[in-house]
Amino acid sequence: MLIDRSARTAALTACLAATAWASPSSAQQFIQGGGTFAARPTFQQAMDSDALFDTYATGSGDQPSRQAFLQNNPALLDPWFPHPEIHFSNAVISMTATEAATYPTSAPGSNSGRLIQFPAGVMMLGLHVNLPGHSGPLALTTHQVCRIYTGSYTHWNTLDPSLPATPITVGYLTTNSSLTYILSRFLMTNCNPGEQPPNPVVTHMFSDMYGTVPMHFAAVTSNTAMAILVNGHPDTIGYNTVDIPSPALVSIDGFAPTPANATAAMSAFAPPGGTVITNPSSPGYGSGNNPGNPLSWGVSPPVTQPYSGYPLVHYVFTLASQCYQSATVRAAMKSMLNRVLTLPYADPLAPLPNATRAAVASRFLGSGTLAIGDPTYCATVVGR
Repeated sequence: MLIDRSARTAALTACLAATAWASPSSAQQFIQGGGTFAARPTFQQAMDSDALFDTYATGSGDQPSRQAFLQNNPALLDPWFPHPEIHFSNAVISMTATEAATYPTSAPGSNSGRLIQFPAGVMMLGLHVNLPGHSGPLALTTHQVCRIYTGSYTHWNTLDPSLPATPITVGYLTTNSSLTYILSRFLMTNCNPGEQPPNPVVTHMFSDMYGTVPMHFAAVTSNTAMAILVNGHPDTIGYNTVDIPSPALVSIDGFAPTPANATAAMSAFAPPGGTVITNPSSPGYGSGNNPGNPLSWGVSPPVTQPYSGYPLVHYVFTLASQCYQSATVRAAMKSMLNRVLTLPYADPLAPLPNATRAAVASRFLGSGTLAIGDPTYCATVVGR
């Protein structure tokens, strides 16, 4: 059950007032976290089991979501309800090498202990269509999807003679968006050179793929506006998370955007499984197979043909600290993250492949060198 925000505000006010006389161990704590909206339904159900957690706060993009944690700046997630501390964040695009290198050298990372990053779920990007006269999901091939986004197919019946002879309207986001990033990566990875947009780049900005965006493409400024465009205008196709209602979703090469197909698409990619090296100066630290390097866990490989599942997918990554000063926070974080991995996922997030899920649970939520709250390592730092 969600706890009403006003109730949380009153509780937090009482908590802060209590710290004037209470010891840190006895003062009530609220655990703050959030980030990408795609992870909110799944994380919120895991957070609701423990009253220590505040409502999941949605960030205004991947970089602010990451920086909220890296800078310990909760206002980047929720400027209207800031907390003194942020304990975790989620983003579709993983931490950069610069962010990883900077964190240990400046506050709050300099005394917090190791940063950990891991995939928490598989996000599904859907192609939503409003095509009168066509019932049910629309089955397209990769070739057809590519042609739509080159702009060379301008009428539905050019895709398939059985479809209406009406003009195609293609909705696109004008803002910096991880959804555009996932779409552009799919187009650059799976479309033949002659079927790619004029400027074949992987980008967060849709217009970067075009010198001039085709005339039959319609610009929108948000995911909500994209939903309004598709639902309100016949013969339109647009991209959005799969949980957004629309007349129909596109299947690609026979794979519909279902949780099972999303998980299957990522099952070919193994998590880091080599020797754990935690010192950035040690040989082998930069290896992609080193579980001790947070960047090794921040990889979401593109799904290529032949597909084993639905290809428009990407991991959502969680950032957290290995060490927390409060034993209460430490235990609550481990329990909440375990619930994320074990409870049923909620759209638009699908479960991790079994091997990846087991690796995350074993490395970070169990016991061992990288586990949250590892007593040997965390005794050497102050903690978050």
